[in-house]
Order: sequence, then structure tokens, then C-alpha cells
Amino acid sequence: MPSDKRQGMLEDLVMDIFQSDPITICVDAYFKCIREHGIAILDQKLSKGRLRAFVTGKNVSDQARGDDSEKLYLSDVFHMSWWTDELWDHPAFDDVKAFLAQLLAG
Repeated sequence: MPSDKRQGMLEDLVMDIFQSDPITICVDAYFKCIREHGIAILDQKLSKGRLRAFVTGKNVSDQARGDDSEKLYLSDVFHMSWWTDELWDHPAFDDVKAFLAQLLAG
């Protein structure tokens, strides 16, 4: 899903937006720690797990407002208090926007 240049899931695409967010560094360290302790992580679940861990980090930060703490899933991310309309303009969404434009034009 992320693009025609690589495989992945929609969660990977969303995480691409937050690569420079300090919480992402913590998320990656968390999953590295899990692996180092001999716990196998299923590839098909890693994308969803990374996003959930990231959202949890955001939800406990001072950026969260209202009922953010009740939200953990991809469908919730776009309704979080810290999600801004400007994030839709991130280049990570360019391929998806082009695909949808082609789909709707055809």
C-alpha cells in the first residue's frame, strides 16, 4: 500500500509522516528490545503494532486532548487532537492521492 516503490501497509504510510517525531525513535527501540529478548514479531502485525505504540506515546504526551486516550487504531488517528490538516499534505501521501485521482477519473 505505501507506494509502488515498496510494500507495506497503510500504517507504514502513516508512520512515514512521523519519522522525525521523537516518539518514533522510542517505538523502534521498543520493538528492538522485544526482538533482543527473543520474542518473535510477526511481520504482518509489526506495522499495526508500531502505529499503536506511536499513538499510545502521543496519547500520554502533552499533545493529547480530550478523549485521545481511548483511541488506538488507524481509523482513530485522523481524529486525534494532534492530527492536523497539514499532515494530509505530507509527500508520503502523494502516491495514494495520485492513485485515487486515477481511480476516480477512470
